[in-house]
Amino acid sequence: MKITKVNYQKAFWIGSYLQDKVGVEIELEEGESPEQVLTSAKERLENWHKEVNPLLYLDLGMPSQSQFREPESLPIIQEKER
Repeated sequence: MKITKVNYQKAFWIGSYLQDKVGVEIELEEGESPEQVLTSAKERLENWHKEVNPLLYLDLGMPSQSQFREPESLPIIQEKER
């Protein structure tokens, strides 16, 4: 079997229930392996998506688990005797 073209597609999450589906089809040149071309296509597609959608890749500084405090114990409230 001779592979002459490869196709790479990816769905990027861009929000709640929203995806950006993009892909490329590449014709292999003499001496190129399909695996090398797919790896290159993946890198190029991901870099392109980051370049055209920079706001989707901002680090918002979400707190890590170690930054959360342990909950303080709640005071016990006793009912007044009647």
